[in-house]
Amino acid sequence: MIVFVDTNVVLDVLAKREPFYKDGFDLWSLAEQRRIDGVISAISFNNSYYLLEKAGPGAGARRAITQALTMDPGV
Repeated sequence: MIVFVDTNVVLDVLAKREPFYKDGFDLWSLAEQRRIDGVISAISFNNSYYLLEKAGPGAGARRAITQALTMDPGV
């Protein structure tokens, strides 16, 4: 099953935003386990970085986006 992951879900996971963090994390985990094919628009990473950076230095924008981009895509 192919699941499109919206920018808001990316933000929920990377910024650990409640109350949606757990659901987003579960979805992300399913993709890592290759139980679903998760796809994310490239612009979602740009938007997420921008919004995390605006949240302040404590948000860890660079670290969060780097971790997300270096995940094994399973290709």
